[in-house]
Amino acid sequence: MGYEVTAVDDLEDPWHKMGKNRERIINFANNMGIKFFKKNLSLIEFDVHFDIVLLIDIIEHLHESPMGILNTSLTLLKEKGLLIIKTPNIAALKKRLALFFGKNVQSADFFYWNIGPFRAHVIEYTKSDIYSVLSKQGINPIKVKIVNHATDSLIANENNSLKKLLYGLYKVIVTLIPNSRDTIIIYGYKPTNWQPKKPSVSNFKKYHKHIAKYNLDGLPEEDIIHYL
Repeated sequence: MGYEVTAVDDLEDPWHKMGKNRERIINFANNMGIKFFKKNLSLIEFDVHFDIVLLIDIIEHLHESPMGILNTSLTLLKEKGLLIIKTPNIAALKKRLALFFGKNVQSADFFYWNIGPFRAHVIEYTKSDIYSVLSKQGINPIKVKIVNHATDSLIANENNSLKKLLYGLYKVIVTLIPNSRDTIIIYGYKPTNWQPKKPSVSNFKKYHKHIAKYNLDGLPEEDIIHYL
């Protein structure tokens, strides 16, 4: 498409470390003309600003607030640059059906048998969740699409006639109920004079009311934040 592409990944997922997978990823980037940095995005500095920053299947894996990675991403953007985020939809039809039949949408067995740091999905979002996050980050206007990326990818090479029939039924339902599709794509432009967001104890207390209960020493908010 004519873009110069820079990619950042720490390559610390278990599958990255298996065999020569890291080498394969780096070679792929080199062959595609992609500048690849094996680092954590929040720890890297660039001398340039970008037209577009993509966070593809990232924010659902974070063990900390997405505020940090969004601050970094928007700081790396040119003024009026485009931020695009792709993330699974927790309200997807197949996940609703799993819950209806008493099954967890995330596997407790997977978590139990996980080896090393847990790098899978920590929190998944609904359309309204991720819209709210970007609004708080100061992006406006925001546009959202909900698509069938994951399910379409799975069924693309499927030869089972019954599965194809069921998928046809699934497509009818998600066409009628768009919010039940499996993937959220949300995007917006960096506003003029945008500034990074800062953690706020007063805002946190609205959603975690025990903070005030635990503050037995009457610490001021600027001190509490160092303990969180």
